[in-house]
Amino acid sequence: WLEERIMKQWIRWKGLGAFGILVVVLSVFWFLVVDGCVERVIEKTGTRMAGAKVELSEVDVTLIPIGMTMAGLQVTDRKEPMTNAVEVERIAFTVDSMNLLRRKVIIDEMSVEGIQFSTPRKKSGAVSRDRKKKSEKEKSLFSLPSFDVPSVKEILKKEKLESIDQIRAVKKDIREARKNWDRRIDELPDKKKITEYRKRAKKLRGSKRFRLENLSGTLSEVKDLKRDIKTDIDRVQQARRDFKTDLSAMRKEVKKAQNAPFEEIRRIRDRYTLSAGGLKNMSSLLFGPTINTWVQRGFSLYEQVKPAVERSREKKGGAEVVKPLRGRGVNVRFKEHEPLPDFLIRTVKASAMPRAGTFTGRIRDVTPDQDILGRPLTFDFSGKRLQDIRSVTIDGSLNHIRADNPNDRINIQVNKYHVRDVALSESDNLPVLLQSGFMDLTIRGRYAKKGISAKLVADASAVRFGTGGKNVSKAFARAVSSALENVRTFRLTADISGTPDDYSLRIRSDIDKVLRDAAGGIVKQKAARLEKQLTAEVMGKAAGPLKELGVSYNDFSAVGGTLDSKNEALERLLSDAIGTGGIKLPF
Repeated sequence: WLEERIMKQWIRWKGLGAFGILVVVLSVFWFLVVDGCVERVIEKTGTRMAGAKVELSEVDVTLIPIGMTMAGLQVTDRKEPMTNAVEVERIAFTVDSMNLLRRKVIIDEMSVEGIQFSTPRKKSGAVSRDRKKKSEKEKSLFSLPSFDVPSVKEILKKEKLESIDQIRAVKKDIREARKNWDRRIDELPDKKKITEYRKRAKKLRGSKRFRLENLSGTLSEVKDLKRDIKTDIDRVQQARRDFKTDLSAMRKEVKKAQNAPFEEIRRIRDRYTLSAGGLKNMSSLLFGPTINTWVQRGFSLYEQVKPAVERSREKKGGAEVVKPLRGRGVNVRFKEHEPLPDFLIRTVKASAMPRAGTFTGRIRDVTPDQDILGRPLTFDFSGKRLQDIRSVTIDGSLNHIRADNPNDRINIQVNKYHVRDVALSESDNLPVLLQSGFMDLTIRGRYAKKGISAKLVADASAVRFGTGGKNVSKAFARAVSSALENVRTFRLTADISGTPDDYSLRIRSDIDKVLRDAAGGIVKQKAARLEKQLTAEVMGKAAGPLKELGVSYNDFSAVGGTLDSKNEALERLLSDAIGTGGIKLPF
């Protein structure tokens, strides 16, 4: 009886029942609702960060220990909505519960399994209808020239012959200059003025008044005559100097105008044919589009990874400020004995799923607050016995400890990559296919405050090229095909510098000389044939204007003869002795 009474006092069955119901409700809520809520939060947040749809097949949140398992993660490629940039089979981790009480999410180890890249999607993963168009740089970074030469008549229908306009413009300038010089010559002494000088001199020579009282007046008249003649001589000589300057400048303009048709012929020729200079770097034309695609994908992946190592930032009043991750305002951080960021993954163990072989790696110290942790994110991956690659190693770091001075690096080493049916050029002008071969690739890249600097070196062996196409110039195709058939090994280097939005790509290869030697003769023949036809047509159109230009220039040159005649007449007049009875009067 006593025991029963004690049980009634200490255990309130109604309260225990209510507690049990609450536990059951919370358990049902946990198992039925929490996983779905977490899944939606992850998808929504991931979509906002990636700029494309992020989806999960399943999420399982555990309470003891606190952790999470995610399955079927798909991250859409922003530029290709029907392709997943990354697909992960399984992600699992547990959270440090003690640090969670301090509002810090610390994950000691995360397991990421079954990583795949560029997998197809069943539905579009675009989050906006306004897809960004490719930049002009990406469109025009590499373009193959045309090897088919149109007829001269077709070319001249499209081309405006600026050289003829230039000839006519110079002719017009010459006529204007001639008018100006005609007006200036009218202001110089003419025949009438010279005749007047001769009459004055004759009058002085014929004077019989040599008496002492008249000698002074006669000498004064002689000096006046001499002064007047010398003044006019100075004016004529200055005009001659000015004319020589104008004539020299006009001669240069005429020469340019006469050469303009030939320069225009060469310009048109180079536009419609592949010049010898265009064969100097065929590697850029063949390999440029493929390498440029790799570079674009690398930049895209980097932009998706960057938020993992630095907080989001925004501009306010022209200054860059850190945007808080949660809520509003900024948390005040006090000095800690062992400072830890609000979010940290110490180690990520990852494994990829290539078609064969193994590809595993580790990522360490994933946090957006590297300045607090004091360590950069580092990573290293390796793969062996892959289906198309004998071995590959990737290592590097993302160092954003100083957000204003990042220092990121990556090294990639690929051994015996088996290349199969890679379309180097899909142009109808020169389709080239790298049918098979082996490549050893070395890529070293760095991103710092000044921009990107990267270098790719590829050593190819046992290669086989293929060319063909309906619209290809047969002679050129045969030359290129024959040259490439004999290529078995080559080395290619590519240097990238600049910024992700504005970069330059320089490609060099020893294959350039092979193609230049093989196709150079054909290219020169095509260019010479077109130049000959253009010369006949263009010079036929320019013949009339050139003849008129020559007439105008000769007419302008005649001004010099007129000035010389005036100067000679005045000089002769000045040198004539003025006297009487054979006695020269002093000048």
